Amino acid sequence: MRKIVLGLCFLVLCSFSDIRLHPIKMTTCLITYEPDRNNLMVDLNFFADDFKAYLEELSEKKVNFKNLDLKSKKTILQYISTHFLIEINNEKRELVFSSSNFKNNVFHIEFIIPNTVYIKEITSIKITNTLLFKAFKDQSNLVRLDLEGTKDYYSFRFEDKNETFTKLF
Repeated sequence: MRKIVLGLCFLVLCSFSDIRLHPIKMTTCLITYEPDRNNLMVDLNFFADDFKAYLEELSEKKVNFKNLDLKSKKTILQYISTHFLIEINNEKRELVFSSSNFKNNVFHIEFIIPNTVYIKEITSIKITNTLLFKAFKDQSNLVRLDLEGTKDYYSFRFEDKNETFTKLF
């Protein structure tokens, strides 16, 4: 009888929750070079339910990924610009919003880093990635650096306290 009551309580609590539970807490990132425009492209992917819940908790504002209004966009950009940083040749570079989309519980956002030095002149790239580290203790952030002739993968994990990665060329 006790198990039935506990089971019913769990079902009732879950029915009021908008959060879908999934075991993986992860973001992915692809950084590529666009030679014709001399830009770096940064593509980030989030599990939308995790990202939305955390942003709303932090900002106390509703975030809508389907119809990205100005307030939601500002909240998202402010969060990402504080927790995902890139330095090229020891110079901090600003991420400029390019586009975003939402599909199948994945929020995809694209940035450019304009007027990047010519690819052959890059001597170092330093990436700091603490996205969702404060939200989930099992958070992992995977980064793929795919530049002309160079493909590197790096995993930022909250539990390892990894926050930065530097690639020397």
